[in-house]
Amino acid sequence: MLHQPMTALSDAVVNNSLTRCYYLHITCFACGELRAAVSEIPTTRFFACPRCQGEAEYRIMGQGGTLKALPFWERLVSDQYAAFWKTVNH
Repeated sequence: MLHQPMTALSDAVVNNSLTRCYYLHITCFACGELRAAVSEIPTTRFFACPRCQGEAEYRIMGQGGTLKALPFWERLVSDQYAAFWKTVNH
């Protein structure tokens, strides 16, 4: 759905009773990598990690629609990633 023209995406969101959202790929040194869906594109360079509220980097993955309540997030990798960064940064 993310690669459709904007009018097709808008129609799909409306026709399927979805909530419009933006998908983010978040990299947090404490929590690892997460995918989040938010209602608006962030306007700052960093994004508050939805898990620990620490400052995290993010990339906008695309725009789409969801049935879930916003914002929501999910982990992308295991705790080994976060453990590695904790040892590197301490």
